[in-house]
Amino acid sequence: MKITVPFTCRPAAAVFIATLAITGCSGSQEDVHVTFCKDLSSSLLYSQEDVIWKVGEHKFKRPEYAVVNIQTESVDGLTKSACYYQYDAVEDNAMGLSNPFSSYTTLPYEVTLNGEAVRPSALKNAINATTTKQSDKFVRDVKKHAEATATQVKNSLR
Repeated sequence: MKITVPFTCRPAAAVFIATLAITGCSGSQEDVHVTFCKDLSSSLLYSQEDVIWKVGEHKFKRPEYAVVNIQTESVDGLTKSACYYQYDAVEDNAMGLSNPFSSYTTLPYEVTLNGEAVRPSALKNAINATTTKQSDKFVRDVKKHAEATATQVKNSLR
């Protein structure tokens, strides 16, 4: 099946495609492991407000695990969190060397808060809540960008 686009619609289609391409690439530059660790740690702390986490040094123990270390300060004092990600690569390759986190699972198998391991059941519940929250945010962002793109296309056709 061949789809043809009338010549008068081509500029609008080009604007639409370009806008989608631009908005699709405008995400955070932070590694997903770090972002997930921040959101997960906030969930474990039962925080209703946005917590500002500072990223510490990451630790890589190949081929076993990687650790994302973060911390935040509040009126209760300093809170440190560490998220442990299992090594998940068959062999080292160029991608793993250029982006070390690409060789590790996307969900942590263990989390510690102030040096104490989070119980597995609490960790499982927090992971579920965090992935749901992140998915909902992603859908809202896509919807917002799609609506903005539709408005731009509609305005360009006037």
